[in-house]
Amino acid sequence: MPIDGEPFDGTVLVADGRIAALGRTVAVPDGARVLDAGGRWLLPGFIDVHTHLGVHEEGEGWAGSDTNELTAPVTASVRALDAINPADIGFDDALAGGITTANTATRS
Repeated sequence: MPIDGEPFDGTVLVADGRIAALGRTVAVPDGARVLDAGGRWLLPGFIDVHTHLGVHEEGEGWAGSDTNELTAPVTASVRALDAINPADIGFDDALAGGITTANTATRS
C-alpha cells in the first residue's frame, strides 16, 4: 500500500509486529517498550520491484550466479524460485536497508 498523507509528529503503537495505532493522541499501554525517535523519520518497509537477491549471490562468484540462462534465446521455463539461495547474505543487506518485500527475477 502506498504511503498516504502528510508527515506528523506523534506516536506509533506496534503490537505483534504490526502498526496498531498512530497519531498525536495515541495512549501508550503500561509496560510498553518506548523508543524515542524524536527528530527522525519512521517509514514502512520498502519494496524492491526488480532484484536478483538470492539468484546472483554476493561473494560467491560464478558459482552463485544463476541470474541468466544462456543456453537458449527463449527460456520461459526458467524460474527464479528454482535458483534462490535463501542463505544469500544479500537478504540480510536488503533488510538492513529497509527492504521488506522483493520481486526476484532471473533476467535483467
